[in-house]
Amino acid sequence: MLPKLLTQIFGSRNDRLLKQYRRVVEKINALEEIVRTLDEGFAETADRLTDCPDSVSTELWTRLDSCHFDLNTCLRETDVLFKSFLFALPESQLEGLDLTIRGLSRTRPAVHAAGASLIRARRTGAVAGE
Repeated sequence: MLPKLLTQIFGSRNDRLLKQYRRVVEKINALEEIVRTLDEGFAETADRLTDCPDSVSTELWTRLDSCHFDLNTCLRETDVLFKSFLFALPESQLEGLDLTIRGLSRTRPAVHAAGASLIRARRTGAVAGE
């Protein structure tokens, strides 16, 4: 009688785990949207930077630095969320998660590879005073 009453009040273990997972998934979805917006802003600013005069480039570099800072903040938050998720995940499900992550990482295409080297080269030149 008492266990049924406690389950009705607090929910079953599965209900509590699902509620915890749902919160993690909602936070990850929000972070994904933020990162997507930052990526678009970063790419747009980097494209504008390649064709801009020096008088505008300082403002664009400041915007890129801001995007970089925001992205790092999101990545740190993602790291904390992922660790929390792994902590709450039953040990019996860890191997399946590992296989899923490894499979997804093999199928993901590289993004902005050429753009990154161009940005790095221009950034190094700007820092060196060129």
